[in-house]
Amino acid sequence: NPPAKYTVTVNQPANGNITLSPASDDNKYYAHTKVTASVSNSACYQFNGWTGSVTGTALTNTFTVTSDMTVGADVTENTTPAQTRTVKTVSELTTALSKMNPGDIIELEDGTYSISSLSVTRSGCQNRPIIIKAKNQDKARLTGKVAWALKQVEYVTIEGLVIESSYVATIFKLEGCNNVRITKNILRMSKDSETQTSKWISIGDTWDNLVSVSHHNRIDYNLFDGKSDGGAWVIIDGAHGTKPGDISKYDQIDHNYFRNNTPRAANEKETVRIGVSDLSHQSAYCTVEYNYFEECDGDPEIVSVKSCDNIVRYNTFRKCLGTVCLRQGFRNIVEGNYFFGEGKTVDGIGCGGVRAYSLDHKIINNYFEGLTGEKWDAACTLTNGDVTNTSTSYDAHYIPENVVFAFNTCVNNKSDLEIGFDNNGKYGKSPKNCTVANNIFVNDANQIVKTYNTASPFAGVTLSNNIMYPTGTGSLGFTPSASQVTQVNPMLVQTNCRTYGDDCSHKLPNAVYKLQATSPAINAATGNYSDVTTDFEGQPRSSTKTIGADTYSNADITIGALSPEYVGPDAIDFQLIVDSDLPRNKFNKSLVNVSALSKESIRVDFTLKTPADVLIRIYDMKGILLENSSSSALEGLNEKILRLDCSEGLYLLELITNEYRATTKFILK
Repeated sequence: NPPAKYTVTVNQPANGNITLSPASDDNKYYAHTKVTASVSNSACYQFNGWTGSVTGTALTNTFTVTSDMTVGADVTENTTPAQTRTVKTVSELTTALSKMNPGDIIELEDGTYSISSLSVTRSGCQNRPIIIKAKNQDKARLTGKVAWALKQVEYVTIEGLVIESSYVATIFKLEGCNNVRITKNILRMSKDSETQTSKWISIGDTWDNLVSVSHHNRIDYNLFDGKSDGGAWVIIDGAHGTKPGDISKYDQIDHNYFRNNTPRAANEKETVRIGVSDLSHQSAYCTVEYNYFEECDGDPEIVSVKSCDNIVRYNTFRKCLGTVCLRQGFRNIVEGNYFFGEGKTVDGIGCGGVRAYSLDHKIINNYFEGLTGEKWDAACTLTNGDVTNTSTSYDAHYIPENVVFAFNTCVNNKSDLEIGFDNNGKYGKSPKNCTVANNIFVNDANQIVKTYNTASPFAGVTLSNNIMYPTGTGSLGFTPSASQVTQVNPMLVQTNCRTYGDDCSHKLPNAVYKLQATSPAINAATGNYSDVTTDFEGQPRSSTKTIGADTYSNADITIGALSPEYVGPDAIDFQLIVDSDLPRNKFNKSLVNVSALSKESIRVDFTLKTPADVLIRIYDMKGILLENSSSSALEGLNEKILRLDCSEGLYLLELITNEYRATTKFILK
């Protein structure tokens, strides 16, 4: 007779997982079979012992089946007390990393640490993350070949370090990680050879995973300072074990300062890349927001989107050659960004706005001023493609289809709207069902619209209810119908007031072109656009929407064009400067201006309508009064030189007379 069979019932714990080896489909085993039970749990929970028919506290337990049995485990919340480990050497840091538990903190004392590589293998919990940080912001400096490897860990924060690495392939490599945060760091890398390429932060997964388990990581408030070699700064990647593979999801890149990605390369030198060709049909759900990009020239695609369902919003691009490029993938949104060219070109390459391929993108509420690019780099570029969106190719240029470019404002760009460029005959397929609607274009020197298809200039693109206003040597570039374009002055004026014409007691950090109260754009938009609920400053739009990026409104402003003080490790919150007791129309709008002569002195220029006694106060960003200077001033323009004893950083200057008060911020470098 065959041996008897017995049932082994597994009672899975709520906070862990039990597996049996060998496994049994029907949970039955022959008598005298040896079975090994193993328990696994996250770092947030602890295994206290086996329950049921087996006992002991080892993570694996081998038992012999002699009757019907039950196997369970006691897994409870990890109650290990959190520790703070202060380290001052590389050896102490390495040891501390191997001992971390949820809630633990490693603090690096001030000083320089020469690193070869670092591995993070321990995880934290949602409410008890592991934190690795400088004891004092920016005072712990990591040199050498600084390479952080994080593999299948969660809830880990790396904060406040100055990383000045010699060449490594990747500074931070995250594989299969979730809820890892890299914040308030300064990152630099030397160029040690002419052929080196580097990816400073790569978020992805192990190569042969079938599904990416990476998600919800955050890169925020860092300074990325100078990239002179090949390779991208930040990459959202995934698992490439099968085709199509899977991509990291719900990652966030925000409030970073990206500056000086130079010189230009033909490819593979993006500042941010979301996805890659073989993952381009996967949904990354990545958000890139509130970042400041300055002189980021390394690649034709400043932000390259090669995946689906991503959002690029509320960023500021200043003097960056190239575009935000929706290169591959579907259903991406580019909203509320500011693009300033400031006349910059290098070797014939100019500063651009947004270039779009593929399906169902929305480009709304963006502001484009002084851009110098054309063809690939217009404010809005809708080229032809070489395949339709039914193609299975991973490398081709899909035609722009169902792309919406709406409620944007373009001012004095070299090229505002380009349609149908065919790359010298290589892209033979026109866009399909694209819409350009409710935008404002003002140009005093150049052609607003350029088309390349002689037989059908607007093939696949519908223009609807745009305001176009060429002045000087500017021109429309075509003869529009009344439904396509209204040729009228939209009455834009450059201002840093909340609304032009108010008392300017609410000031923005940057002046942009906004509407005057009598603009014909106000409440003149057509079409439904129910998802466009705010303007480029976060002010609500009414049901009768206004054409362009700006809504003429005194509602609260929550976003706007950024400056360096609003990003990076020492960022302050974006805010209006509010002078509630400032009398209306009392002084010239350029009343006070601060120029930093050095770290020890500043020049303050201000204008008075009548002679007055003037009090000048200077505060740090914590509100501590650092300077309190009073003197007499004359009618007209005045100049005061103040000697300071302050470190580098952001400061607030307040100028007071018996009639009014004005404030401004300035940076000491």
